[in-house]
Amino acid sequence: MNCPRDFILFGHRTAGKSSLGRILSERGFEVIDLDCAIETKTGRSAANLVAENWQHFRRLETETLRDLLAQPQAETPRLIVCGAGIEEIPNHAIAVWIDRDGWEESARTERERLRPELSWEEEVEWMRQTREPRYQRWADLKVEIPRGRALERVADELEDLIVWTDSSSMLAPRTFVVPQSQAEVAKAEYLARRLNLAGVEIRSDLETSTSSPYLASLRGSNAAWLLEHLEAEAWDIDIDYFADALNSGVFETPPRRLILSTHPNILAESTLKNLRDCYEQLRPEWKVACEFKVAPRISGISGLAQALALWRGFDSAKTSFIPQGSNFVWLRFLKSFQNPLSYVRVGLSKARGNRPGPTPHDLQDLLPIWTLIPDPSFQALLGMPVQKSQGDWWHRRAALRAAQNHGYIKIPCEEAEFDILTKLLRDLGVHELSITTPLKSVAARVIGADRPINTLKFRGGTWMGTDTDEAGMRNALSGLPALEKRAAIVGQGDVSHAVSRSMKSEGWEVELVRGRADTAIGPVPLVINATGRELKRPVFTEVQIDLHYTSVAPSKAAIHLNGDRFFEGQAREQRVYWFQDGI
Repeated sequence: MNCPRDFILFGHRTAGKSSLGRILSERGFEVIDLDCAIETKTGRSAANLVAENWQHFRRLETETLRDLLAQPQAETPRLIVCGAGIEEIPNHAIAVWIDRDGWEESARTERERLRPELSWEEEVEWMRQTREPRYQRWADLKVEIPRGRALERVADELEDLIVWTDSSSMLAPRTFVVPQSQAEVAKAEYLARRLNLAGVEIRSDLETSTSSPYLASLRGSNAAWLLEHLEAEAWDIDIDYFADALNSGVFETPPRRLILSTHPNILAESTLKNLRDCYEQLRPEWKVACEFKVAPRISGISGLAQALALWRGFDSAKTSFIPQGSNFVWLRFLKSFQNPLSYVRVGLSKARGNRPGPTPHDLQDLLPIWTLIPDPSFQALLGMPVQKSQGDWWHRRAALRAAQNHGYIKIPCEEAEFDILTKLLRDLGVHELSITTPLKSVAARVIGADRPINTLKFRGGTWMGTDTDEAGMRNALSGLPALEKRAAIVGQGDVSHAVSRSMKSEGWEVELVRGRADTAIGPVPLVINATGRELKRPVFTEVQIDLHYTSVAPSKAAIHLNGDRFFEGQAREQRVYWFQDGI
């Protein structure tokens, strides 16, 4: 591949960048510490250079990074680990933001102060305000490290993201990368080369341009704009502007790949008729080159089901069905080998509030299906919310180990939509489901179970299910040191009861504290937090396990774990249940 294949790791002080680099170096990756490279180049330590002239060091840092990226490429990707204050990341590398909960606490005790004239709280805010906007702007991928997550597990995730990014994909030739502004074009061009994509999409309404192979998309009435892009690999013409294109001499040019598209607020039969009418006005040589894109704005699962029913009656073999909105990107993944066309955005989308991270439109969410081959099967997670779940990574990793061509999609779903969605998924061939909050009791009703369940499969014309929370708890307990078998479980939901049953079966004396996060807890060797949030009162215990893996707060426990082992045990048991019949 005639394209730089480097990965650049950056993030706040003590976020874990160097530690991850060491682990991946032990696994065979070439890892370069930028500070060490500067020391080799200058004969002086980074600390001395910073103390002497901070601004000169930052310039030297950028210069050294550029020099490293210009070196001949090895057969395997390189990882370059940067300091927290780096001020520029070139566009021709995959940029990875390492973001660890609690970096502020370790930075305070393990590193020299940067701004001693400020209070510590002010210094942290200064670091956030000056650095995180850059991190957000640069990042193609983001590895989040919540409290209690083992660094080896984080290294597994990072390694998979690297390997998947570096893999050839049968989806690449149908995928265009979409810059949202001219400032993103250079990175879009790099990603298109790096991933062997079809090219870059430029749009008339965004006034973008590129020197790479590209798709020119007409999103306004100035159809003559297309005549400025005769070198484009393909044209996408929204049918709202088709008449203008017809009258502007656009179709007097040599034919090329043509996408007639529609982006209706509501998909109706009249919309598809208009699409067909536009097609019929084309000359024969343009008809041969033509395909369709139906990209409706969808409101709810019932609206999606109606839109799909209409689309199935259209020329679906030549049509990409691409519903708009983050809640429906899962359908793009599901139809990844049926749609002739696919898209991925540059960087991390600006959603997620003050904790920006991957959204369904971004490269990071695409990577778990990147190594699929035609005719995959899919499993799905249903719940609200689901975006923070790592199920897509975990299940794809498990499928690869088992040589299964399986993908895993995350579907936001409200209780009122559950019946419609499960019927739709059944028709789409998604017959194995993970169920999470708030849908476990609804799933139980579907199969007539007497207690909540988290796993469904469709066999013999009916849904059947089980609950794997007890298996999850057994897996969590298996990783603990020797303890006196007394525990308190805090919570009042379905998980609390499953955890209690599991622990009692293992010989534990269990107190089920039917309270919320501010409930007082007596001293016991093990506390299980099943509230889904931070415990407000101090917990004095040997081991605390929080059965969630986001927003994990500090604890006074000697050992503090998050829910990773619990969820891995759940997921492992789900796969056994799904595929025990050989399907």
